[in-house]
Amino acid sequence: MFLSKVHFKKDTLFELARIALPMVVSQGTFAVMIFTDRYFMSQIDSVHMAAALGGGVAAFFSFCFFTGLLSYANALTAQYLGAGELAKCSKVVTQGIVITIMCSPFLVIITYFVSGIFENVGHDPIQVELEKTYYIVLMLGVVITLTKTCLSSYFAGIEKIPRSQRKKLQVSPPNN
Repeated sequence: MFLSKVHFKKDTLFELARIALPMVVSQGTFAVMIFTDRYFMSQIDSVHMAAALGGGVAAFFSFCFFTGLLSYANALTAQYLGAGELAKCSKVVTQGIVITIMCSPFLVIITYFVSGIFENVGHDPIQVELEKTYYIVLMLGVVITLTKTCLSSYFAGIEKIPRSQRKKLQVSPPNN
């Protein structure tokens, strides 16, 4: 009933698909990367797989605030592009990279404190050691991940989505 009242122009739907489809593909490739990682961990041992999940979730909640903070580059870049102030678009990505560097000490502090959490959740000592190792390895690559977020937001803001997707694909395998 709702859809029968909504009318979209064909051009609007094509524009939406042009912008959204690469983002969907990009998120899909990330999901495949996570699945592949977990699959290989399961081939070693179920303890390794469980440790990868615990360490991965801990890494995500450790840097997700910073990811959201740096995603501002998308909106600001699009705003400047729409206003015809193209010179300011590159300043946004530069600010994002500077913010990434400035966040690094906070991420080190977060890594130090969060890596101690695993011992307090009642897991097997072997799993705790694996979780800590996996978490620390992921956090070592978080500056690359945050830089990728900033660059992807910039390219999405200037409507160069396929380039943004290529950047994500280039950064994801080494970070895994």
